[in-house]
Amino acid sequence: MAELGRLRLWYLLHLARPSHIRHLYRRVYSHPPGSLMELGIIPQRTVTLLQIIRHATKDICPRYIAVDEFESGQNNAHVSLKATYRMLRGFDIEPRLLPGNIESIPVSWVNQITDVDLIVIWHDINLNTGSRAQLLLPRMLSAKGQIWCQRSFQGRHRWLVITKEELERLGKTSLRHRAA
Repeated sequence: MAELGRLRLWYLLHLARPSHIRHLYRRVYSHPPGSLMELGIIPQRTVTLLQIIRHATKDICPRYIAVDEFESGQNNAHVSLKATYRMLRGFDIEPRLLPGNIESIPVSWVNQITDVDLIVIWHDINLNTGSRAQLLLPRMLSAKGQIWCQRSFQGRHRWLVITKEELERLGKTSLRHRAA
C-alpha cells in the first residue's frame, strides 16, 4: 500500500472534504480498529481509510469486510467486486466482500462475521425498531465496537455513533414490542 506522508495525513485529518469525514478519519487515526466493516463502499475512500489505519498501527493491516451491491447496484457508481478484491489484495489485505445489503445477505454469512471494532455505514439504513439490521449488527460488533452511521439532514451529513450496548438495548426493546 502506498505510504501516507505526514503532509497528506495532516490534510486528511484537518482539511478533508466533505468536512464530516474528518471526524471519521480522526477517530480511525486515534483509535485504529483491528477490524473494519463498511456498508456501501467507494474504492478511493476505502483506500484512504486503510492507509490511515496502517499509518497509525505501523503497517499492521486490519481485517476488512465490505457489504455492497457492487455491479447490481441501482445507482450509476457501480463498483466492481472483482476490481475491488484485486485492489485490496494488492495492498496485502485479505478482504471479505459480500454482495448485497445488510437486509439481504444470508444469516449464515452474518454469523461468521464477529468481533468487528468499527462498522461504517455510508448510506441511510433502517435501524428502527424491528429492522433486520438492528438484530444482526450487534452480533458482528466486538465488546468495544462502534457503528458510525452517516445521516443526511437538509443537505448536510452528520455521524450517528452507536455503541454495542445502545444497539443491544434497542434490539431488546424491539423484541418486546414484537412479543406483545
